[in-house]
Amino acid sequence: MIVKRTLLFAMALVFVVMSFGCNDPPDPGFRVSTYITRVNPISGLPETVGHQHVDVIGDLVVRYPGWRGTRNFFSGNSGSNAYVDADDAIAPATWDLTELSGPCQGQTVSEDINPGENEDIYCDTIGSFFFFSVIPSFIDVGYPPATVTVEGRNINSFGGMPIVEYWDGAGNFVASAQAAEVAADGTWLRGPTPDLSQVLTGRYLLRVKNPTGEYAGSGIVDVYRYEEPPPPPPPCEPGQICQ
Repeated sequence: MIVKRTLLFAMALVFVVMSFGCNDPPDPGFRVSTYITRVNPISGLPETVGHQHVDVIGDLVVRYPGWRGTRNFFSGNSGSNAYVDADDAIAPATWDLTELSGPCQGQTVSEDINPGENEDIYCDTIGSFFFFSVIPSFIDVGYPPATVTVEGRNINSFGGMPIVEYWDGAGNFVASAQAAEVAADGTWLRGPTPDLSQVLTGRYLLRVKNPTGEYAGSGIVDVYRYEEPPPPPPPCEPGQICQ
């Protein structure tokens, strides 16, 4: 009987600990979870993961019958958990949610949110048309090509020349260059290779940004940086134990 009671107490204690460890969205209020679609630096394929350490603000647009909460504005950073809790924010309501940092800085989405809800917002660093071709697909930063050609579609030079942006696999901007030539049918552009002297070896995303500010699409390029190998260990002196 004592053993049985002890076991029941232990199970209850585990349940209590698990209950306190559960972190639900606030009610009144809600949670905004942030995600980023980016290129996996190993596979070179797109992936969607939690967008950490991005600043988010929310502005109330309109509240609906039965609303609870008192706040019509909130701000926060998604931190390592990739979410922002809007404690006591008014809901049900429509909110404008804006990212203030990261590759989607300035992006605003309008969402209908209920009390205690988890609302997801996404930062897309890839663009609508992902598989653009990049020529050459490999760049040695010690001997970079004079120009880079990107082949795709919907590229245009209306009002200026498009920009080719270089982003790493974590969604960080590293370099850019303005195109010098654009095909009349919008299927390719050619421009100088930007300064990649500080870029590490790895796989990078190229994003073609039209003069209108819209992204036409993206491609992949591998960047290589030669690094001197470490010097060999000193020779083993007589009588020493060398590893």
